[in-house]
Amino acid sequence: MARGRLDRDDAPTAVRLAVVPVHPDDDEALRRWTDLHIAVEEADLPGDPPISRVVRAGMLRHPWPGTERLAWLALEDGETVGALDFDLSTVDNLDTAPLGLEVHPTHRRRGIGRALLAAASERALAADRHRLVAESALGGAGEAFARAVGARSVLIETERRLVVDNLDEAHLADLLADARAHSSGYSVLQWVGPTPDEHLAAMGELTSRMSTDPPLDDLAWEPEVFDADRMREADRRSELRGNISYVTAARDDSSGSVVGFTRLVVARDVRTVAWQWQTIVLPEHRGHRLGLLVKVENLAHLRRHEPAVTVIHTGNADSNAPMLRVNVALGFVPVRRWSEWELTLPG
Repeated sequence: MARGRLDRDDAPTAVRLAVVPVHPDDDEALRRWTDLHIAVEEADLPGDPPISRVVRAGMLRHPWPGTERLAWLALEDGETVGALDFDLSTVDNLDTAPLGLEVHPTHRRRGIGRALLAAASERALAADRHRLVAESALGGAGEAFARAVGARSVLIETERRLVVDNLDEAHLADLLADARAHSSGYSVLQWVGPTPDEHLAAMGELTSRMSTDPPLDDLAWEPEVFDADRMREADRRSELRGNISYVTAARDDSSGSVVGFTRLVVARDVRTVAWQWQTIVLPEHRGHRLGLLVKVENLAHLRRHEPAVTVIHTGNADSNAPMLRVNVALGFVPVRRWSEWELTLPG
């Protein structure tokens, strides 16, 4: 699902801004856009890993298939004081604009956030989008801003972190033995990078379920459909963005088809941090510890190829009890809670 960010300003003072587009081939604008994001992260999310400049630029240069990524800088007397971006689907959720809105920490409480929200609303309505969706950490300025502008909290998630040096190897071995004991009739496949051609259709079906199967609470989101072609293109663009993907899949031995998978991703220029992306198992194959099986196996897969990784990040809806059980068993610990916000635009 496309995601946005909501940061961090709430003051009524009028400001005069130039809101200018960031073009994918404009290295200076991309540098400013990334520098602003890094400043916001360092101020609001202390202890988080370094930002990948390669992946950040790739978000604009190589948007996901079926989406259009747009970004703008907010300039005041030539200085970058904020930014906003949209990740607009062109095939589904056509009434929705996932929004990122950031204000530089040294320029907050001057009305820049509200000015940027007005600019975002104008641009969203011009694209015939009547709903903004964004996220912010709870307990900080982002939440206060969201509530002040009338946004509604629709989904609560918890960010968790696994420190590799804290792994209990004996416990992992026990988890793997338990998963294998319950998953007779299934085997494990692993790869690095793009999906092998023979598994594209199955992986597309599983990826499509990521927008329907995990709980979304009050967040309205239309299903996203991935066929083999869209799956292949998503893999290609992920690599172009600078991501290295590590996948472990569960195969049903009776049919030979992939019925579940999990993915960890490392940025090409930040090799100390991994990010947990999708984990999903087809409903008819649940109850066999396949989620646990693929996650434990994929952790080992990652560590064999990326020995410099020291921490793995994940996030799950608080209502996703089955996945939370697996992550807690692996040793992920809570870092902070997040909310998805929804704001309906007039007109």
